[in-house]
Amino acid sequence: AHIDSDCKRYAKRLKREGGQLLTFLKHKGVPYHNNTSERALRIFALMRKVCYGNRSDRGIKTTEILATIYATCNVRGVNPYHFVKDYLDGNIDTIPLPQESMVPSCVST
Repeated sequence: AHIDSDCKRYAKRLKREGGQLLTFLKHKGVPYHNNTSERALRIFALMRKVCYGNRSDRGIKTTEILATIYATCNVRGVNPYHFVKDYLDGNIDTIPLPQESMVPSCVST
């Protein structure tokens, strides 16, 4: 009975979210995993563990924003410090656009 309920729950999820879960089957170039994203944010999970996490909602939000900036800059080959400094200095024309190879083939550029 337990296995049947697990199967039913999984079938229901596939029916509800199957289109999103199986996007990689419909669009060439879309990876079947999220390992790249997971690896990009791993350093922040380790920092949270070592530093005992955030103690406020504002701290959590700030960490999320900085983690996103850091991970995106790393993928694009941009120094995160220089990117943030240029942004704060008003040099927004230095923000790099995504490289063609980073954009999935299902997205028109």
